[in-house]
Amino acid sequence: MIGTIRPVVYRDRRLINWSIAISLHMIGSIISAAAFGAIVGLLGRWLTTTTRPLLLLAILGILSTVYALGDIGFVRLPYPQNVVQVPVYWRNLFHPYVAALYYGIGLGFGVSTRIVTGALYVVLAGVFLSADPLQATFIFCFFGLGRGGSILVIGWKMRTLQSAEDFHPALLRLESYNNRVQLVASLILTFAGGYWLSNFILSLASM
Repeated sequence: MIGTIRPVVYRDRRLINWSIAISLHMIGSIISAAAFGAIVGLLGRWLTTTTRPLLLLAILGILSTVYALGDIGFVRLPYPQNVVQVPVYWRNLFHPYVAALYYGIGLGFGVSTRIVTGALYVVLAGVFLSADPLQATFIFCFFGLGRGGSILVIGWKMRTLQSAEDFHPALLRLESYNNRVQLVASLILTFAGGYWLSNFILSLASM
């Protein structure tokens, strides 16, 4: 997606222009993620009669553990997702700043494009079962910040490219870090799953 934000693709030498585009992209990502989180939280409140702490612990523990194994590649799991990317033509149709904002809004939901880690499903289940719209909004604000911020990191790494031919090799080098990032995410999911399942078992034992 980095290739659709014009000041990054064409390596605008004016740092202020690049900074505005990235900032707008991050703002759009945060806004849409927060709105999505609020919707999921509200749906959880409307569709669940009461919050069940034990059920929450069990589901989060199981989802975290199995999707950690799925991210590593030990098991094959369903990853419900929309593989369609945001329209590339937006960068020609709109001003670069507007396009950057729209791309942030379009991708900030998280579920409107390809999902690369099962951690998102764990978060979705958690905020739905917690049935707290305010908490869900807060959590997804950080999700939007992280998603938008990734473009900041990639864009900063690419700001000194001299030609279009340099773009794809640089992107491939950055993508080579993806396996390491997924491994770290899987480890975090594993520890989180173990923590939630342990609490679930202890809660059952104390009843």
